[in-house]
Amino acid sequence: MRKFQAKLISLVHKKEITSRDAALIVLAKDGLKPLSCVGVFSSPRLISILREYEIPFAIKNGRIHIGRLAKKQKRDSQNGINFGFPVCCASVFLNSDDFFFSENSRHAFSFLSPYIFHIPCSGRCKETKKLAIKYMHHLKENYPRVANHIEKNIC
Repeated sequence: MRKFQAKLISLVHKKEITSRDAALIVLAKDGLKPLSCVGVFSSPRLISILREYEIPFAIKNGRIHIGRLAKKQKRDSQNGINFGFPVCCASVFLNSDDFFFSENSRHAFSFLSPYIFHIPCSGRCKETKKLAIKYMHHLKENYPRVANHIEKNIC
């Protein structure tokens, strides 16, 4: 696990992925998120690491989708849930066709926690808070360097 973490942090330092991408990769690898989409467009080094650690992935529209559902991913009512979003927040994802709007909305909620990786249905969503706490504990306990980077570099 330490070697895997070191490789991800190396990619962060070289600006090949963001700290958020590193956290999403870890959460998908460890099964906490069945599907993650990282903001990277086809990075050969990242793909090499995913293959080395046998992490399922697919490349769709140039973006790397990671996790056990990566090859089955479609945009339908189940998709937000497949990404690990709370059910109450999944409809927000489905109804936001504009990627720019979606990314800005996610950043608007990032002040609540750097461990929110979706658009919450509201700023007071209890399920989002539970999920953020779960992700935070997992990353801090198992991948402290990734957690440190995400907390320092969220926006």
